[in-house]
Amino acid sequence: PAPAPAPPIGLNREESLIENREAMLEADEPELAKIAPADEARETDLAVAMPDASMVDEGALGDEAKRFEQWTWNLWEVPKEHLATLTMLMISQSGLAETFNIQAAPLKRFLGKIEHHMSLHGLPYHNYFHAIDVCHACYIMCTTFEASMFLQEVEVIALLVGALCHDLEHPGMNNAYQVNAMTDLALRYNDSSPLENHHCAVAWEILRSPGCAVFEWLDNEQLTTVRKLMIKMILATDMTCHFGLKDELDGVVMRNSDLEKEQEAAGSEVTTAAGSATEGGSGGGGGVKRDKLVETCLSSELDRTILLKTIMHVSDISNPCKPWEISKIWGDRVFDEFMTQGDREKAEGLPVTPNMGRDTKQAELSVNFVDFIVAPFFMALTSLLPKVHECCSLMRENRAMWHTRVLDEIKSSSGDGGGGGGGGGDDSEAEAKREE
Repeated sequence: PAPAPAPPIGLNREESLIENREAMLEADEPELAKIAPADEARETDLAVAMPDASMVDEGALGDEAKRFEQWTWNLWEVPKEHLATLTMLMISQSGLAETFNIQAAPLKRFLGKIEHHMSLHGLPYHNYFHAIDVCHACYIMCTTFEASMFLQEVEVIALLVGALCHDLEHPGMNNAYQVNAMTDLALRYNDSSPLENHHCAVAWEILRSPGCAVFEWLDNEQLTTVRKLMIKMILATDMTCHFGLKDELDGVVMRNSDLEKEQEAAGSEVTTAAGSATEGGSGGGGGVKRDKLVETCLSSELDRTILLKTIMHVSDISNPCKPWEISKIWGDRVFDEFMTQGDREKAEGLPVTPNMGRDTKQAELSVNFVDFIVAPFFMALTSLLPKVHECCSLMRENRAMWHTRVLDEIKSSSGDGGGGGGGGGDDSEAEAKREE
């Protein structure tokens, strides 16, 4: 008899995400994200108000709204139902809601959709909390760390909304898995950043859906700018772009440094990205308006785009720069996803992605992640945003915590070796010297 037809490429290894999306999206969708009939929707929209400063002053959110303004805000201490309100408050407090006439009802509905699409796979790391966490980090970069001085408002709203969307429907298996398993996403996007392309597509699918028109009042030029920037920023979160983006950031830093030196040589007092004061200015504080700034290299659209991509990317990898009690939770969760992917790759006969096999040690992986990925980016960013040093201080503390665990593991393994203790001690000493 003729052999049975082979299953479509990719479907023998992974249930088709694309073919099953509709069923997944319809299941248990929050009422918030569902669209009522037109008349009912209009009445509902009128009843939804944008949160404002009174919610902070009157303590309607307790102290959560005040802590939300800090880099060290602990998302894990906040009731999940408050996260959407805090995000809406963030957009309201920043003035973006007023500038772009963003209405409360579609924004609330949009956030409900974000929660739903980020909950499809029940992942420990790539979930709704991660979306809010990255958006919050971008917000603090713009406000507390003063990046908004160099950005236009349309760029800031693109950054914040893009941050909420940057991992939409993440399946918990990275691009390496998608390509090696020839999944539907890899085939659809020709192995080119399949996940990030999917995140972008889903983002605009939501933004164009009935009742979620967050950008309804933007003119055509503004909408084109937002879409273009969101796509560029989200695609830049692909880790294969990491080192290329770092080179781009170094170029921005170099150009800004050269400009500052030229201005110092000319004896002019002007505001630069490093925060030196304009004549009669306020020392580069967060309240300084962009129209009061003298031109710097960051007035270039290209350099601003690089800064935006950098802010999105560093926010996405910022967990090692948070207080230890927050950072450790995130570290455990992403390590769990890594191990799950490695198990799946092994079971399916695929190459196991580096650092995702069961022989990977979390402490060592965490130290290397800081040393080779996180630290170079954050340290470079301090040249443009000096207040980012707060993140670097926390990063050093967390690295020390992980490094102590590495040394403990070395000592423990040398003690288990039976007669190999001397060699283990040498390893420990060598590691200590490397650290110095």
